[in-house]
Amino acid sequence: MESENQNGGGKEITKGFFLIAGINILVSIIGIVFYPFILAIGLVQLLYVVPLAMNASKKNQKNVMKGMIIAASVTFLLNASCYGLFFGLMQSP
Repeated sequence: MESENQNGGGKEITKGFFLIAGINILVSIIGIVFYPFILAIGLVQLLYVVPLAMNASKKNQKNVMKGMIIAASVTFLLNASCYGLFFGLMQSP
């Protein structure tokens, strides 16, 4: 029983990660129609990640919430770095 509790968290974290990753993909597909919307997906995802994470926390699904936060952080960092690289290259002579 004890080893089940130690190893069971990984599946829940993965579940939370892929839940947010899937929603991010759907938002990106929808965002293709609205070009400025897709540029800020790192910030726009706060509109759905925060309520989902709070809901998971209330249901005592802490590991699912951790996976959601990890996925949101990865999305934000990738978005910020690509945004900086793209616009940084446009500024160089």
